[in-house]
Amino acid sequence: MSVLRVLICDGYRDAADSAAMLLRLRGYECVVAYSGKQALDSERTFRPDAAVLALDLEGGVSGAEVGRQFAERGIVPIALSGYSDKAYRKRAESAGFKAYLLKPVNIDMLDATLQSVIALKCADTAIRMARAPSSAW
Repeated sequence: MSVLRVLICDGYRDAADSAAMLLRLRGYECVVAYSGKQALDSERTFRPDAAVLALDLEGGVSGAEVGRQFAERGIVPIALSGYSDKAYRKRAESAGFKAYLLKPVNIDMLDATLQSVIALKCADTAIRMARAPSSAW
C-alpha cells in the first residue's frame, strides 16, 4: 500500500506542526496549513488522501467549508474541534466529515481514525467498481 497523504489544517501552529511531525514518524506524508485558504491552495499541489481540519479557522474560509469542498473532491475530511456539543458534531457531519475528534487529539486515536476512514473509502470504491458495468472502467 502507498503512503497515506494527510493535510493538517489548524490555526494553532504548534498543534498542527506537532500532529504532522508525529504522523510523519508513523509513515504518513503530511503537509500543514494554518488557514482555510492555505488548505485549499495546498490541496491543489499536494493531493491528500485525507485532511484533518480544525472547524473554526480564521481568514474567511471555515474548516467546515474546506471539509465540504474536500469531501466533494474525494478527500476524506476529519474534523478537529475543541467543542464536544452536538451542534458542532452535526455541523461537521452535514459538511461531509467522516470523523470528529476532540482537541487535544491523542496521536494513537488520530492514527487509528485515519486508518479506518481510508479503509472505508477503499472498501466503498471497491464496491462501486464491482457494481459498475465493466464498460464503465
